[in-house]
Amino acid sequence: MCPFQFLSDSETLVIAIELPEPFANDNFVVVAMTNQPDCYAVLTDKTSQTVTLTVVRRELLVDLNGVIHWIAIGDKSTSVVPNHTSEPFYEESNPENVSFAEGQ
Repeated sequence: MCPFQFLSDSETLVIAIELPEPFANDNFVVVAMTNQPDCYAVLTDKTSQTVTLTVVRRELLVDLNGVIHWIAIGDKSTSVVPNHTSEPFYEESNPENVSFAEGQ
């Protein structure tokens, strides 16, 4: 979880989240939502170690507090580099090689 607060004149808010454990690369999935029906979260950037979300609200009426709930799923970072050959290298994901990170 990640708390946020809008002042009455703000329409967007950018939040950077450092992942608790790096992924192998930036090919992972992030899902985020807010607990406020008039706000939504948009993924604006990601690296193997960070996620940047923009929270957008639909109406500028009053100050607004909320929480972002998020989860990221992808391959764990490893120090092993595959051998590069003339054929493409494919690695099947298995539960031991998949990392789950979620907001707490």
